[in-house]
Amino acid sequence: MRILFKILALIEKIKYYYGRLYIKYIISNLGGYKQSDISYPVTIKDPSNLFIGEGVKIGPNCLFGTFKKITIGSNSRISSNCILETGNLNLKKKDFGNHIGSEIIIGKNVWIGMSSIILAGVTIGDNSFIAAGSVVSKNIPKDSIFKNNIIKSRIYE
Repeated sequence: MRILFKILALIEKIKYYYGRLYIKYIISNLGGYKQSDISYPVTIKDPSNLFIGEGVKIGPNCLFGTFKKITIGSNSRISSNCILETGNLNLKKKDFGNHIGSEIIIGKNVWIGMSSIILAGVTIGDNSFIAAGSVVSKNIPKDSIFKNNIIKSRIYE
């Protein structure tokens, strides 16, 4: 029985390291990935629409719905379990299969808290903070804190 658990643990380690290598391979030519760290697992629907700056950190279990372009500025942090979705359904038509969408722009030095959802067409300004569990459907100005659907100016010491 112990041997079985050791084999299973080894398989999990192999999957983890293979996943990290796979993620690095997918986005190695997209932006400033050199000093960025993307945890595994992460889902990127169309890697050609994801552009990241240098020093970006992305936590595990994030989903990037890159129907349109997603740009993440340098030194930004995206915590685990976040969703960035650029696609949407065209509700003006009877056939919901027609997708529409618009890009997402994340500025420099932005922190997106755990389990947040960023919807299509949103721009988050530089040096902003998005609280955990937020659903962002409108633009956030630079130097802001977004919490409980309220935008506050960020005050520095």
